[in-house]
Amino acid sequence: MTAAPSFSWTGFYIGAQAGYGWARNERTTLVGGFTNGYDSRGGLGGVHGGYNWQFHPNWVFGLEADYNWAGISGDDNGVGGSLDETRIRGVGTVRARVGMTYHRLLTYITGGWAYANIRHTNTNLGAVQTTTHDRSGAVAGIGMEYAFLPNWSARVEYRYHWLGTYTVSAPTNGVAPYSVKTDLSTVTAGISYRF
Repeated sequence: MTAAPSFSWTGFYIGAQAGYGWARNERTTLVGGFTNGYDSRGGLGGVHGGYNWQFHPNWVFGLEADYNWAGISGDDNGVGGSLDETRIRGVGTVRARVGMTYHRLLTYITGGWAYANIRHTNTNLGAVQTTTHDRSGAVAGIGMEYAFLPNWSARVEYRYHWLGTYTVSAPTNGVAPYSVKTDLSTVTAGISYRF
């Protein structure tokens, strides 16, 4: 017979996190199909909240939402004749978490819906056009959390975000229409308080 755990992860919690993100951007000209790729990198930080249910007796299922303010930016050094810069300014998710716990240690996988606010700037012969795009996509990741006090826990987590493709179909600065596909990876550390 399996003994019931002496520590329970069940309950509401809130917290904060900070970390680092790196994105891959693929810019494609819609006329001719020229493609160039470049990276964006930078920090992020924000807040999270959710609810866990512990059952059977060492499994945990939870629902969590979070939002991170970000400064993840990079450019293509003018490859292709104009300068493209992509900046991820915010990232949010709504996810499920499923994991296994051994007393105060929880390891888990997570996945769900992702949102990002992306600002793209194209400079062509001194003419600048900036567009802002709200992207909806998917996210998946893995994490580990340790309860170092009865109501407090610390975590580390890796996630991969599929943010899809946005299109600038009518540029005003003389370049041909183009699209940009962005995928984002993040590593964060955080702290949570359980009620």
